[in-house]
Amino acid sequence: MNVEQMKKNIQSFQKLEGQKISADTVRTLFDSQGFQSVYTELMSQVPADIQNDLAIFAAEGIDKITNSVENVDDGDELQYMIAINYMLLKGEWTLMNCQLNYQIMATGDDPDPIDMYKASIVTALLAQVEPYLNPQATQEITEMLNLRIREVVEAA
Repeated sequence: MNVEQMKKNIQSFQKLEGQKISADTVRTLFDSQGFQSVYTELMSQVPADIQNDLAIFAAEGIDKITNSVENVDDGDELQYMIAINYMLLKGEWTLMNCQLNYQIMATGDDPDPIDMYKASIVTALLAQVEPYLNPQATQEITEMLNLRIREVVEAA
């Protein structure tokens, strides 16, 4: 699959049926009791000397998502923006996961704890966004990141 086909697939996500989201929902997505509970539990396990760095990392991730829809009122466009945000988060998580695994294989040691906590934060952000995507969109994005990009790179 070439880059143009990938773009067409991403644009088609806004046309998929799924739970609809409003701009207000996106703005308050991370205020939910469920997210706050997960975030609080995660941060309670973080050593005090890196809590501030992780809180900044989480806040930047949340701001990136909420700011991306600040001026978007159209429902279909919001679905598209959520798909893009999910794809970016999933890509970030995939990259982190690969780096952590290669680090373990190369050194035999546990990875840097801050990197593991950051991956956990990205996982929590993904969990908040994913319910607003159609399962087909989630599958397509995951497939694109896991298989199609590798195919494009290997074909080059």
